[in-house]
Formats: sequence, C-alpha cells, structure tokens
Amino acid sequence: MNRVGPGFFGTLGIPLLRGRDFTARDDSSGALVAVVSARLARALWPGADPLGRRIVWPDPWGEPRPAMTVVGVAADIRYLSLTDEPPLLLYVPMLQAYDARATVAVRSAGDGRAAVAAVARVVHELDPDLPVVAAHTMREQMAGTLWRQRTAAVWVSAFGVLAVLLAALGLYGVAAQGVEQRRREHSVRLALGASPRRITGNVVAEGLALAGAGLIVGIPAAVTAAAVVRATVAGATGAGAALPLGAALLLLAVTLVACALPARRASRANPADALRAE
Repeated sequence: MNRVGPGFFGTLGIPLLRGRDFTARDDSSGALVAVVSARLARALWPGADPLGRRIVWPDPWGEPRPAMTVVGVAADIRYLSLTDEPPLLLYVPMLQAYDARATVAVRSAGDGRAAVAAVARVVHELDPDLPVVAAHTMREQMAGTLWRQRTAAVWVSAFGVLAVLLAALGLYGVAAQGVEQRRREHSVRLALGASPRRITGNVVAEGLALAGAGLIVGIPAAVTAAAVVRATVAGATGAGAALPLGAALLLLAVTLVACALPARRASRANPADALRAE
C-alpha cells in the first residue's frame, strides 16, 4: 500500500488507465477511496470493471480498515528496483491514511539537484526543525538500484577489451606463422617472376577471407547477444549496429596489419637464400 497525495500520478508520470486521481476532497471527512494498479485489478477482478468495487486493506497491528471504493486504475510500475516485476499496488489518499513519514515528489523543468536544494529551503522556512533526508533525483534513485548490473557491465567490458587484444595478438601470431611456413612457396613464386606486391596482396587477401568468414558468423551472434541483453537487463539500450560494425572494422584492420607485415617481409627476402634454407 502506498499513501499518496493529489497530483502524485501526474508528477511521476504514471498514467491513469481508468477513473480519476485523488483530490483535496479525499480527506478524513470524505468517503474512503483507493486507486489500484492494473496488475492488482486483474488479480482481484479478472475480466470485470474494477471501478466502484470495494476493497479492504488488512492491518496487522489493529482492526481492519473500513472498505474503500476503487475510483481509479493506474498503470503498472516497477517499485523498488528496475529489475523487479511490477508489484500489486494499492494507492490510498494520504489525507485518509496519515503517516508521519512522507516523501515529497517534485517535477522540475531544469536541474534536478537545484530543485532538491530549493525544496529543502522551502521546508526549512516552513519548519526549521523538520529535517530533509535522503533527497535524490529520479536519475540517482534509479541508478542506485542498478549498481550490481553496472558493476557487472564494467567487468564484462574490461574482459571484452582484453579479449579483443588477445584476439589481435593471436591473429598476428597465426598470420605470421602462416607466412613463415609458406616462405619457400613465396620464394619459388618470386624466382618465377611474381612481384613482391602480388605476393603481399595474395597473403593479405587470404587473411581477409578468413577474417570475413569469422565475421559472417560473429556479427549475427553479437547482434543476437545484444538483443538478449536489452530484453533482460533493465535500462540497457545498446548502440544498435554501430558496436558490432566497429568491432568488425577493428578486427579487419588488425587482420590487414597482421598479414601485411609478415607478407611484406617475406616478399623482400632473397629467393636464393630462402630456397637454400632448410
């Protein structure tokens, strides 16, 4: 159960799907009313109109409260964390269910931190002895619920960068070894009249062909993995196709360098020395 005041739903941008919001007339002298979340409405009255229904909120420390009349249905929201499922929520007017602990929600058009300071000044002017604690912007509030996911994302990103570096080193090593193993073949080609540029071009083309085959498999896998992350991690938006394409271009550049340097060195070798070597 959440005790709220008039204008709560509009301030936090929670749509009212049916019925009305609370007003200043919903006080202790008026009829007891309530707003239910869409999920709670479906759970209590599946397929029926919840407006006008009566609901009782049990009190574990005393007598049950009198029945309240449902006057509105609010959209489902995530309450404590962006990663949790929307809970079953019952909203009651604060003027009909007083609680000394209160949270003030303020919508600002400018800097949120400046609005927090302005609200604290107003509260201090109203009552200098009334403390203002745990003041946060909505962005800070949401970020506080995602620290585990953010920490995991940092570590995953670090391991991703390390994996790219290791892949680049491994790619260079494999390309250099392949060129070295074909040194006699390249020497024969050079002795038969092949130009150094052609030798270098053939080696680079073969390396790019292998890299292209890997990217044909890797890019769809990366796009699929990104879609899974966006669907399962709250707040994850991803970078669309830019990130996989950037990684593909990086690996192609690494392949080009990894193949070109050994091939250029092999094409400049003396064919006679290479043919006489073991």
